[in-house]
Amino acid sequence: MDSDFGNDGNLPIVSPDKGQKRKAGEERAYLKVFETLPAQLLNVYGPSAYVDKPDAEVWKQLNTKLKSGAKYMTELCSKEAERRGVGINRFLACVLEFIKYQEKESTKKQNSFLLKEETYKQLYAEIGRMKGALEYVLAPQKSKQSSGAASLRAGSSRSHLAGMTEVRETELLKEEAGKVFTWLDKNKRSWIRMVMMWQGSSGVSFVGATHHRATQCWRYHGNQCHNESQGEVSVSEFQDAVVARHNCSAGSITVNSENAADFG
Repeated sequence: MDSDFGNDGNLPIVSPDKGQKRKAGEERAYLKVFETLPAQLLNVYGPSAYVDKPDAEVWKQLNTKLKSGAKYMTELCSKEAERRGVGINRFLACVLEFIKYQEKESTKKQNSFLLKEETYKQLYAEIGRMKGALEYVLAPQKSKQSSGAASLRAGSSRSHLAGMTEVRETELLKEEAGKVFTWLDKNKRSWIRMVMMWQGSSGVSFVGATHHRATQCWRYHGNQCHNESQGEVSVSEFQDAVVARHNCSAGSITVNSENAADFG
């Protein structure tokens, strides 16, 4: 008898007389939309286990190959700076969308009602401090026309990225990237991530929270799978990944190449 809540690992995927198991795809360095963190970490029946696992364990599992062909669950797992930059870009875009949601007048009214006055002030003060750095570090991505369900999903997330062609100055880019790296410090209180953990935001908070968790895991354990003597990622490695992603122009990012679109 099939499990009510999905395959438990012991049940057959297909009946013995119909169909065959799906063959593993060719190993890829880029992720398709259904392989990205929000899709992989969502448990539609309740809380996902990753929430309660330590960062080192989460990072170990993120480095596991997917049956669909991807080498890992996030490009941050790659040793290549440009691939890591793609992973950072996913994180930045999602957090910025969450911040934009907080800046809506309707959301401000809700937050004013639900949050303590001091918490409300601290939240928007942090948004004011971090938004500029997050926007500057975010690299442009190739925009493409979408329709149907893809249009409903992606329209909002692409709105602030389409047509962004301004070239970033390398030293300033590194400086702003350093601010984002510091913001990921778990020992420092963040009102943004506090609100992100419990607010629905039309799915934005969940998507942002999954990318934030992976990026934070990468900061502290990102090199453990490549070099056993080194775990934590340095600020210079973070900055180099950001610069590498910016050096990859929007026009060269395609969904059919190793330089796949960040949200293709």
